[in-house]
Amino acid sequence: MAGPAAARALTRRASSRAARFELALAIADDDAEVRRLLRETPMPGEIEIGLEREPDSRLAAAIEGDVHQTIVAREAATGRLAAMASRSVHDAFVNGQPIRLGYLGQLRIAAPFRTSRALLPAGFEFCRALHDAGDASIYLTSIVSDNRAARRLLTGLRSDRAPRFIPVGRLSTLVIGARRSRRIAPAAGVHLARGSEALRDGIVDCLARYGRRHQFARCWTATTLASPERVRGLGIQDFTVALRGDRVVACVACWDQRAFKQATVRGYSRRLARWRPVLNAISPLTRSPYLPPVGQRLECAYLSHFAVDDDRPDVAMAVIADACATRPSDIDYVLIGIGSAHPLLGALRRRFEARDYCSDLYLASWSDGQRIAGTLNDLVPHPEVALL
Repeated sequence: MAGPAAARALTRRASSRAARFELALAIADDDAEVRRLLRETPMPGEIEIGLEREPDSRLAAAIEGDVHQTIVAREAATGRLAAMASRSVHDAFVNGQPIRLGYLGQLRIAAPFRTSRALLPAGFEFCRALHDAGDASIYLTSIVSDNRAARRLLTGLRSDRAPRFIPVGRLSTLVIGARRSRRIAPAAGVHLARGSEALRDGIVDCLARYGRRHQFARCWTATTLASPERVRGLGIQDFTVALRGDRVVACVACWDQRAFKQATVRGYSRRLARWRPVLNAISPLTRSPYLPPVGQRLECAYLSHFAVDDDRPDVAMAVIADACATRPSDIDYVLIGIGSAHPLLGALRRRFEARDYCSDLYLASWSDGQRIAGTLNDLVPHPEVALL
């Protein structure tokens, strides 16, 4: 969010171009309505999940990047909140090199305004003004794969002020029943340890080696990994580390974000709602995740900061299983994001009998970023799902 002076300046700019809507950077007074809109607009799919930000959306915003801006659109005549979105910027690896990468996300449109043809163009015009004043050339965004309406909406834009969206891969989010996971002995010559200050630099180096081999992976430093704002609620002791000698060869963190980010079940498809009692009855046999009732919060944590040298499946399994075993006792599920073309995906899915949710990744760029967007190599995407 931004200070009132900056928000007012940008509000005047947007309202002169979009008579029905006034757009601005969110300020503290907007937070209650922003959180309400997040509660009331769950992500569609077979399981509708509300991605919520209680008790203050700014706490979650701070982890998304060193730059974060929440955009709010209000109906000019009534002042009603019509929509929101976010723009953040962080350091990430693209084609093996660190650059400034943006992320466009959290697009939510209130029900009375979803058919408005003026709202989205006005939003992208406002976002273009933020882009012109910033330092990112390209932006990543993700759309749940079965959200066809959102995909058609964004990829069908023909406005000069809107960015161009091109597909750049698919991300699988694996939901693992943490209570059923068992520790796995690491490979010969490898031992597991808890994260510590003595291992912080080794963890950073391991993340960098892994990040350079993957597209859109975060660039972590010892400073960002210790920042109470950038990794809110995550301590170095929350890492599981695999060592060969004194070299960190793999790591993963169990990041409990429930104090500022929540996932709540808001609905099921007709088919899943009909079969949910049966699926839950046999879940102990199939080892599939339990499907909670509508309205219940999912007690879940993220397996973040995942890296493994040489994509070793035995080492990857060992650190993930250990992170599950050492999670907070009231965590039922852990989530890990991994590119759908990643060589480890099939093995992880089978070993942990995970439920798989897919998102399509798009790269958005205006004219000044299209050269970079057109030169992407075929590295497997690995954005940090805990920060999306």
